Amino acid sequence: MSPTISVLLMLACAAVFYKAAQIDKAPRVLWPALSILFWVGASYWLGFGIVGCLLFQLGLLAAITGVRLAREKIKGRRRA
Repeated sequence: MSPTISVLLMLACAAVFYKAAQIDKAPRVLWPALSILFWVGASYWLGFGIVGCLLFQLGLLAAITGVRLAREKIKGRRRA
């Protein structure tokens, strides 16, 4: 994998997660930091290519979505 393309895609994913955190009113640094950490982990530590790294990003998105839905469900139970 070309390091330049990898870094550009990593930064693009981090920017998307930053904007998503901003829209969701979540901590703006946490989501992009997790995105970069997942990218580095998948790319350099596990040796995945670009497709593998993008799949890890989708996994991160699914995990964040699951946590957010679980929190909303718990908050809904407390109000009832």
